[in-house]
Amino acid sequence: MECDLAELLHHYKFHPLNYFFVSEINLLGRTDEFHLYSFFSQELEQAFVLKVLSNEALYEVEKRMITRLEGTLATLKLVNAFTFEFPSDHNPHRKERQYYFIFEAYSQNIIQLINRRSSTLAQKHRGLSEGELRTVVGELLEVFADLQRKRIAHRNIKPANIVMVEPTSNSKRMRICNFELATEVPEGKDSIELAVEACSIIYASPLILMHFTTGSASPSSKDVASKP
Repeated sequence: MECDLAELLHHYKFHPLNYFFVSEINLLGRTDEFHLYSFFSQELEQAFVLKVLSNEALYEVEKRMITRLEGTLATLKLVNAFTFEFPSDHNPHRKERQYYFIFEAYSQNIIQLINRRSSTLAQKHRGLSEGELRTVVGELLEVFADLQRKRIAHRNIKPANIVMVEPTSNSKRMRICNFELATEVPEGKDSIELAVEACSIIYASPLILMHFTTGSASPSSKDVASKP
């Protein structure tokens, strides 16, 4: 998908994002499924993360998962979600749609955390300290416990999808994001529906790789999401 957000907002003055008086737009990353931006709202005097998708089915999946996780600290807080329709560049008689999520801002993902710690410490002390690692792992266990209780299999857990929000006095910092490829585990069912497009192979477990390469393994909810 192609999405030059600044150009889109300039061209369509009635775009819903323009009501936020958006500034400081930065591309955080892109995949085949979505583009991810940070921006500052002059109207609300606050920074946000914006996710833009072109696939309605993936948008609906993520919105459903976020709704299921409401009330937990497992994922980023959803501020708004909406659809924007505009004429196609290739055919003015055909409409195109983009699907938007506005989330609370986060400070960094786990890769950026490790890289920044490594760049500021001596060679022999690179990475996270024992105390930092204990905190990160402990909070992630709580996040995954929420996914298990809600019977959600993310299916694409990787460092880029593990993020940290700014610290507050009474909340955990670790969150899991990007649920567009997630699936629900029905009550009474132990196996998880897998799809190669819903998995970053470089981060896949040996059992998942066996499933895709030989079909000899059948991952269950114990392996990927664990049984609630």
